[in-house]
Amino acid sequence: MKWWGSDKDRKNERVYLDWASATPLLPEAKVAMEPFLGSDFGNASSIHKEGQVARETVEGARDRVARALQTRSEYVTFTAGGTEANNLA
Repeated sequence: MKWWGSDKDRKNERVYLDWASATPLLPEAKVAMEPFLGSDFGNASSIHKEGQVARETVEGARDRVARALQTRSEYVTFTAGGTEANNLA
């Protein structure tokens, strides 16, 4: 699916309008996630080594988000999606 093009190109292309449901992944996000989709997998709630590494990664991300928002890391909550976030709000 192509996102932009000339008017001539558009008549045979689909236009994706369901941005609230899913959006294309930014290349930078894909690069950042690749290790965790392959060799660096682990459940951050588990006590084994892979889980501990995953937990450290999540907590590091939480700290970076908190710094970017100029707040404390305990105020940053990661959710699985919009519904969970809305229910917590």
